[in-house]
Amino acid sequence: MLAENRDAVTDLVALAVNEPRFDQEAIDRIRQQIVAGIEAAQRNPSTIASRKFAEVLYGNHPYARDDEGTVKSLQSISRDDLANFHRKNFARDKLTVGVVGAINAKDLGVMLDRIFGDLPASAELVPVPDAKLALGTTTSLNFDMPQTSISFVYPAIPRKDPEFFAAYLMNHILGGGFTSRLYNEVREKRGLAYSVSSSMVMHDHVSELMISTATRPDKAQDSLKIIREQVAAMANDGPTEEELAAAKSFLKGSYAVNNLDSSGAIANTLVSLQEAGLPSDYIDKRSELIDAVTLDQVKAIARKLLQAEPAILIYGPAQS
Repeated sequence: MLAENRDAVTDLVALAVNEPRFDQEAIDRIRQQIVAGIEAAQRNPSTIASRKFAEVLYGNHPYARDDEGTVKSLQSISRDDLANFHRKNFARDKLTVGVVGAINAKDLGVMLDRIFGDLPASAELVPVPDAKLALGTTTSLNFDMPQTSISFVYPAIPRKDPEFFAAYLMNHILGGGFTSRLYNEVREKRGLAYSVSSSMVMHDHVSELMISTATRPDKAQDSLKIIREQVAAMANDGPTEEELAAAKSFLKGSYAVNNLDSSGAIANTLVSLQEAGLPSDYIDKRSELIDAVTLDQVKAIARKLLQAEPAILIYGPAQS
């Protein structure tokens, strides 16, 4: 927002946060949009496969459920339900805020108090247990589509774990960029896929390392084999000193470009750091934390995470 509009915007945001109207017309319109999205997703092989994989991977945990609900559950939600949810869950203890721009700390405090000061101190949230990944499972689904999609899920570690940066560097070397082992072996050397990558996914109640690719149906087994071989090599031998040095350089140099290149990006980064429970000086110390990781630490975390039997999702034509 423009600085000269701050007071007007603050009043409008405070009104929306504290006294939402939940007009029936708006509820019906949004409900219809979500239902249309659910019905469209039921015809999408990727969405169907992802939801089935979540059911297998997370079992009875809430992560296995579609966060949009079902057509039946959406139809049962009333205006009173929304008002009650707002009353119980919009609270200061679950609030994270990132602000960047033309404002000083004193004025910011006044603005935030105007918007959020009247909210309850604590939310009435239902406790959610940690999830346990169903590793060692394979989910196969047949669809009439031109490619076969493949995903592997291995265990990972929480963002605040002391071994996080060792795992972060290991993942980058394995499949985190255009110079990664998986990209080189699967795409560059063999042309099995246009894209292949690995990433660490950190939920509040479980963390996982996911490898994903899509290939020709007749090359699916070759892709599976190469990916397994590369994961095994990383688990058994770890990276080289040269790979680790290159990964450190890239991950330090790319952080500002990816996370701090605009006011909005900085605000989002500040929120994500709070949600992860990281200290306020994290950005200043991040490079030091990366540089402190040793080759032995990366090898150790590779053994710890990648020697597990993964959960696998394969979907595409039956011949794959």
